[in-house]
Amino acid sequence: ENLLFKKIEKEYERRVLFSVIVIHDPTKTGFLENEFLKSTLRSLLGQTFPWQNYEIIIANGPPEEEIKEIIKEISEISNGVPVIKYVPRDSDNQGLGFIDEAINKATGEIVCFTESGYLAPSDWLLNFYLAYRKHPEVAGVGGYSVKHGSVYNIFDEYYYLELGKKLGVNKMGHYLKKLHEVKNDLFYQNPAG
Repeated sequence: ENLLFKKIEKEYERRVLFSVIVIHDPTKTGFLENEFLKSTLRSLLGQTFPWQNYEIIIANGPPEEEIKEIIKEISEISNGVPVIKYVPRDSDNQGLGFIDEAINKATGEIVCFTESGYLAPSDWLLNFYLAYRKHPEVAGVGGYSVKHGSVYNIFDEYYYLELGKKLGVNKMGHYLKKLHEVKNDLFYQNPAG
């Protein structure tokens, strides 16, 4: 990661490679609304990627004054802050127009999306960088979230137990692990777009 970080810094100097658009959900209201946004921004500011080579665009967020306060609070924990832009939702961009506006504000070569309340792993942009370097012919990707096999909760156990019974495989050895792998291979089971 350290070598890649230095390579990206040198190769792209001050150019923006990624524009990360954070789509804010206005249905998450009140105190938690800003907490969801803060957690997403913290995860984006904690990337193992040079901060000068990506920008963050907050689309449909709370009022700009609140955004500035959130950024000020979060920037104290990071050793550099990428450019952060703001696209409000107003009468000029009704419906999903704010997404078009956010894309138009993007200056990065690659545009990626997340939603407030979601946490991006620290190597999220680094993995995107590696994927696009390996497959330069790819114009865009969707995706899905893969649930880690070692992380089970009571609902997962119930789900896989019922699924195993219905498929008649609950007597097989390690059937829970096999069902888990099959479920993760079905893209529509874990949409993350």
